[in-house]
Amino acid sequence: MEMPNMKKAMILTVASLLTAFVFTGCDDAKTRQSKKQLEEAREAMREQEKIEQELKKKMQETNDELRKIQKRDEERRRDNRMRDGKWY
Repeated sequence: MEMPNMKKAMILTVASLLTAFVFTGCDDAKTRQSKKQLEEAREAMREQEKIEQELKKKMQETNDELRKIQKRDEERRRDNRMRDGKWY
């Protein structure tokens, strides 16, 4: 699941890498800026991965709960059919 923040992080990473390699002879200010941009991109990617893992965990919990509810409902329907003598 790729989200807008992930795309932004990738773009920032590529831009930072290009800046770092194209301007190898530039002054320290540009180098610091490139390193800062690269670190910001890495941080954005780490944050995005964390969010995606949390979403994945929540989705799994929701699916597990749904399965429990479906199983309970099926058992109730079966019990009602047996009680009513309508086994079908």
